[in-house]
Amino acid sequence: MSYMREVPNMSKKQIKTLSGISVICLAICTVFLCCMIGSSADSKVNVYDPISAEYLSTCENFLTIPEVEEEMNNVTVIGAGLAGCEAAYQIAKRGIKVKLYEMKPIKYSPAHTNPNLAEIVCSNSFKSDDLGTASGCLKAEMREFDSLVLRCAEKSKVPAGSALAVDRDKFSELVTEEIKKLKGVTIHNEEVTKIDITKPTIIATGPLTSDDLSKELQKLLGEDNLHFYD
Repeated sequence: MSYMREVPNMSKKQIKTLSGISVICLAICTVFLCCMIGSSADSKVNVYDPISAEYLSTCENFLTIPEVEEEMNNVTVIGAGLAGCEAAYQIAKRGIKVKLYEMKPIKYSPAHTNPNLAEIVCSNSFKSDDLGTASGCLKAEMREFDSLVLRCAEKSKVPAGSALAVDRDKFSELVTEEIKKLKGVTIHNEEVTKIDITKPTIIATGPLTSDDLSKELQKLLGEDNLHFYD
């Protein structure tokens, strides 16, 4: 299954494009196998279909090509709010390099004023910490996988009964300090207006995404509007 190493004169652009296609194919194949597992009891489908196994082997082999492996070992995270910072932290602690893009302080949205990362613009409450609630269970799960956001929230918490509420400024300062200390994370203070679909990318810009990036997403997704659930 090493024939993909023998493709002659592949340009870097072709390698980047193929790496993106390979990841999409892996995801589709995984969903397909999960569906087969779920229906195997009734339809007697062999979940170890040799064609699927061969295809997965090909994808895995392709990802070990040095140029592709290096490209896939770099992740771009757009947006350094709570979600973007958590993503950058979890990726970096696993030895993968991260380029974290945040347009502040070069450019602010109408609601942002703090130059630090992970700025809270709405309520300073992370809701109930009671295990009898959905939000409490979620926090317990986050503690299990060493959530940076939750750790900083607990260090900057203020009295709020059974809820976890934070001092906004102290919370943002703590997250910013932790992200800046991370090995393998580079912070780019600039607005992203174009998305390279050939590179592993997390878009965590939330409901206050800049107009130019929103237009780029509309063009890529073919949708006029996206939905935000608070």
